[in-house]
Amino acid sequence: MAHAIDGDAEHEEVLYHVVCHDCETEFLSHGEREAEERLSEHQSSTGHNVEYAALSETGGN
Repeated sequence: MAHAIDGDAEHEEVLYHVVCHDCETEFLSHGEREAEERLSEHQSSTGHNVEYAALSETGGN
């Protein structure tokens, strides 16, 4: 299962990569709140070990 993002988004948001260590599920989320929701939903329904981390779209500041 995957969550596609819109590459033409006009606003700058931090993307988050949500990944399950117990299955092939992973998502890209716009914003930390969405990442936390995805993590919680998958973890609650499966009991799997799920984590998320911020991704940088640019080479840094």
